[in-house]
Amino acid sequence: MRQCQFRFDCHVTTGRKGGSAIHFVHNPTMLSVVILGRSLNKALEVFPSRVAALLRRYGFEELVDKFEFSSPIEIYTTNNRSILANMNQMKFSIEWEFAMAEEVEPAVLERIENHMIKDLIGGKIAKGQDYIQPLERLRELL
Repeated sequence: MRQCQFRFDCHVTTGRKGGSAIHFVHNPTMLSVVILGRSLNKALEVFPSRVAALLRRYGFEELVDKFEFSSPIEIYTTNNRSILANMNQMKFSIEWEFAMAEEVEPAVLERIENHMIKDLIGGKIAKGQDYIQPLERLRELL
């Protein structure tokens, strides 16, 4: 199973003039990664280190290699309404976190990712359960 399949959500606003970020969501786990900037190419350069840092923060060091960062990163979109509904809610949450922050800094990105990894996600993504958390999905991969 290829682990390095991320869905490019969208550009999200930081609430600051000229400020934006890019939100990525990992397909099977719904793990969210937020990278400052508008350039997808530049974001992809720092992307592997951001995902690895998030996994390490939560004690999933052994999963870093399973994400296959040495292979091409697959980014795709979806028309699935259930997934789009979840991603719209994620976008709202991310933009709210940026709006509440006094300034945009790396600690804000970590706080957003820490919130998103514990967030409840429902619909088809939950695979028969009412809700799941990305943290639960990561534990299943161990």
